[in-house]
Amino acid sequence: MKTFKDILLTQNANKVKEKCIAPNALLFLQNSYNLHLLKNLIIPQMRQYIIAIMPSRRDKEELLFTFNNYPACMEFNKFHAKTLLKTIQNNTILKQTLSLESYTKVKAYVPKNLLDAYQIHYIDSTDLCEYAEGNFINHATDPVLHAIFEDIRDIIKLKHKHIKSLQTQNLQSTPTTYNIADKPYSNKQ
Repeated sequence: MKTFKDILLTQNANKVKEKCIAPNALLFLQNSYNLHLLKNLIIPQMRQYIIAIMPSRRDKEELLFTFNNYPACMEFNKFHAKTLLKTIQNNTILKQTLSLESYTKVKAYVPKNLLDAYQIHYIDSTDLCEYAEGNFINHATDPVLHAIFEDIRDIIKLKHKHIKSLQTQNLQSTPTTYNIADKPYSNKQ
């Protein structure tokens, strides 16, 4: 059975002669196929997120890993890229077999079309729910910070008081109205 490399060489040899495919494009495809074997040197948890491995077109010494997951890409760049580069540099047989002598940098990226899925989504303030009860120890030694945290505690306790009051009301009873002046914080500037 023919390998991908054999198919590329035999089918595209005629296309190169016919000027259907540029020789440098064919070389790029062959190098990308050889580099794809580096996927086996990466931990299995990272492997599943790799789309492609190819040489950089900007920097001839750079090897690019294309990821489909932004957090996995960041982890690879921070923790695994240096280890992989050291493995490649220390293993001469691997360097010669995969033609990796010229690479001195390893970098991962996520394509722009996949990066759009990781945009920041702003949360509406009405969606936030406070789970704190307001019974925390105020360790602030600065008097201004201490006062701010005490105001926060009062706001939390008042909100819980309002929620508890609303939950205990019956449908037949008249709802309790709250005055805006009940708020514990002041508008001191």
